[in-house]
Amino acid sequence: MLSDDISAGLSSAAVRLPKSRFLTKMITYLGAPIVSTSLNISGKAHLENLDNLEKYFIKTKPDLIVDAGTKKGKPSKLLDLRDIGNIKILRNKISQNQS
Repeated sequence: MLSDDISAGLSSAAVRLPKSRFLTKMITYLGAPIVSTSLNISGKAHLENLDNLEKYFIKTKPDLIVDAGTKKGKPSKLLDLRDIGNIKILRNKISQNQS
C-alpha cells in the first residue's frame, strides 16, 4: 500500500529517472530518491520557463521551485507498467498544446 502523500490516494505512483545533471547530483548527495510531483499541471501545456507562474498556478501554488533555466525539448515519455502484459503509453514526448 502506497502512502497518500506519494500516490494522492491512487494505487500507483510514477517514477522518473532524470537526465538532469543537477538532479542526479542532488540524488547522489542525498543518497535517497526524491519524492515530488512535476511542476506541470496534468492536462495543461508543459512549462518551458518560470515566467508568469502566477497565471499558470491559479488555484494552488507550489511550495518550492528550483529554477534550472529554460526547458529545452519535450516532456518525458510516460508509460503505465502496472500490467506488464499490457504496457500503455500515457504520454509520448508530445506537448499538451500539440495534441
